[in-house]
Amino acid sequence: MKFFFVGPLNSSFVKNDIKILEKEHKLSFEDAAIGRGLKGMFNLALVSLRSIYKTLVSDAVFCWFADYTTLVPTLTARLFGKKVYVIAGGFDVTNLPEINCGAKLRKGRWFCVSNTFRFASKIFPVSQYASNQLTNLTEGRHAKAEILYNCIDSERFISQFEENSKRDLIVTVSQADNYIEYIRKGSDLFIKSAKENPEYKFVLAGLRGEALNLANNDAKDVDNIDIIPGPLSLYEEL
Repeated sequence: MKFFFVGPLNSSFVKNDIKILEKEHKLSFEDAAIGRGLKGMFNLALVSLRSIYKTLVSDAVFCWFADYTTLVPTLTARLFGKKVYVIAGGFDVTNLPEINCGAKLRKGRWFCVSNTFRFASKIFPVSQYASNQLTNLTEGRHAKAEILYNCIDSERFISQFEENSKRDLIVTVSQADNYIEYIRKGSDLFIKSAKENPEYKFVLAGLRGEALNLANNDAKDVDNIDIIPGPLSLYEEL
């Protein structure tokens, strides 16, 4: 089959899915990271126009998250009898007004997200929580959903260690660059965990901009954590 793939193409988890799909299918792409403001609106218009063509010459559409960029290919696909598959499990099924986070808090974005969910052929929430959120936020007006859990190739990460080896280093990585992402990704809780567990060494890597400044301030009195600025290359630097 030939899939038209829409998603944040620079994300490592998306790249992994692309590698898997490319083994048996042909893919064309559009990046969902369109930016903000006038530039974002212009990029959205271009992506939408290209998406119509790429949908028409593909057998199905695959969306990593529902967003601004997924509505046009979803409607085009269904109009021409093609399947649309959507993975749900991020901003699209988040609703945290206390930190201004979630697609439903933005009318235009929610219109695109909710109608992508409504007209998709099948939705794959990445957890039970994501599935519950999908149903609650759309009030049940969505396509058939089936939970498809995120997968981690654990052997890739533990094969170099003995099964019961002692580990004293606790690491997390985040690309957060603002307050909302800093809170949403749990960076503040990670620093709090370091403070409450002084016998372990913690590393928080990858933060940028406002998020990095927040982390440095929160961790100024925590001696057992290192804050490493980003961006960082997954294989060369991390």
